Amino acid sequence: MTYNSRLAQELGKWAEQMEKGDAFHDAVFKAYFADGLNIADANILADIANSIG
Repeated sequence: MTYNSRLAQELGKWAEQMEKGDAFHDAVFKAYFADGLNIADANILADIANSIG
């Protein structure tokens, strides 16, 4: 399934400003491609953001 990644991209820009861009990108990549999660879901993105600190 394909999901709208706009919110993930916006959060990624925020993560870059917090010097967590690479970690966030890697976590989103794993969530989508390895775990099959919906990266358009704000709750999933919040979990990812929390997981990287």
